[in-house]
Amino acid sequence: MNNKNIKKKRKTKKPQDFFDFQGNKFTKLARAYHHEILHLTGDLGIINKRIQESIALCHQQISFIKKGQVHLLSAREPICFADALYHLENFTFRVTGYRDKLVQFINQALRIGFDEKAMGVLGTIISHGTVRDAHLDTEIKKFDKDQDFKDILNQRILMTHRRYYNNEAGYNSLLVPNIEATDTKGKLKLWRENIKTRANRADRVVLKSRDINDRVMKKINDYLKKHPFK
Repeated sequence: MNNKNIKKKRKTKKPQDFFDFQGNKFTKLARAYHHEILHLTGDLGIINKRIQESIALCHQQISFIKKGQVHLLSAREPICFADALYHLENFTFRVTGYRDKLVQFINQALRIGFDEKAMGVLGTIISHGTVRDAHLDTEIKKFDKDQDFKDILNQRILMTHRRYYNNEAGYNSLLVPNIEATDTKGKLKLWRENIKTRANRADRVVLKSRDINDRVMKKINDYLKKHPFK
């Protein structure tokens, strides 16, 4: 390689980072929340994998019952159901944290001015002029309008009450739905569908959270190109 090519290679600019912290003059809090968002999104992906793995084993146990292969069932209560329930509940807690951190990131990144410890920021920030101008209100509203997010966040609210652990609220350590069926075959079908529904919901939320991340970052970058901090 000759000297001209070496000099040319040195002058070639590297692609801009996905989020230009230095160029946008973000505060330490904005950077911290950005890090937490990525960390939580990664956690959701890991927990979802554990959900899918444990759910697969649950389906296997139900299949043994359906086929009458009782000798293949676990001697005790199958641990896969306890694992699945644990991971599903953990996932629910993390989704709530993800939503709250995302809102705080928007607050800090655009310097909206809400105290990070203040209550009710989620309901107030949506109507803020800057958030609307940046078209970020549509992303925040997804937590209320998207059915998957809505179901999980409602589940989180229910988990704070003792009635969550009652059969009437739908709680069951084996994830059996509180729905009556006329025969064993019907019960097994509803049981399998309930488990599958919750697993699929978690999988969709992981993908949706990543999409929200991309959209939020892009919209903030686009807004700050037009309205840079001085």
